[in-house]
Amino acid sequence: MITSYSQNGKPEEAIDLFCQMGMGGNKCDSVSVSSALSSCSNLPSLHYGKEIHAFMIRRDVISDLLCASALIDMYAKSGNLDFSRQVFNLMPNKNENGILPDHVTFLGIIFACGHADQVNEGIHYFNCMTEEYGIPARMEHYACMVYLFGHAGRLSDAFKTIQSMPFSPDAGVWSTLLGACRVHGNVELAEIASKHLFELDPQNSGYYILL
Repeated sequence: MITSYSQNGKPEEAIDLFCQMGMGGNKCDSVSVSSALSSCSNLPSLHYGKEIHAFMIRRDVISDLLCASALIDMYAKSGNLDFSRQVFNLMPNKNENGILPDHVTFLGIIFACGHADQVNEGIHYFNCMTEEYGIPARMEHYACMVYLFGHAGRLSDAFKTIQSMPFSPDAGVWSTLLGACRVHGNVELAEIASKHLFELDPQNSGYYILL
């Protein structure tokens, strides 16, 4: 129910239901906490998000992988890179289930850097994930890095990132590059990106319009 409210534009109802769970003596697990945090991202105030953060500390679920990732994402979408960074840095290196953080948590902190226009810090976390933790980057990590570079106007770096991918980029990656080319007026790279997009999804009129 909390997830349903959250995904259907009713964040207040989702958080109210989460509060009712707590007052009713029901145990809030990682799924309910992460769903409630997702709702907070759609509200203009950080009040509820901070309240749930405090609840997580009191209930000692702050180190739960799903909860921590949701908390990082919530602060990122609220434009608070400092809070995202603090949550990430306070996560333990290991728990009973293995190494923390994982690819989901890294995606959250890289996204937070992109939201705050902190490209170099995003590069740092990407390299930390792949080199220090040995976690292979997935499509969504590369897409996030392409967005980071593209948003900062570093289109050649965005293109190099795509070229370095160990698998074929999907339409989402190329459309991210094409969008950045539109903003910064790079016709040459736009033609390359659009060529791949038309091959991957020729029926999508949005790509033609963007080009």
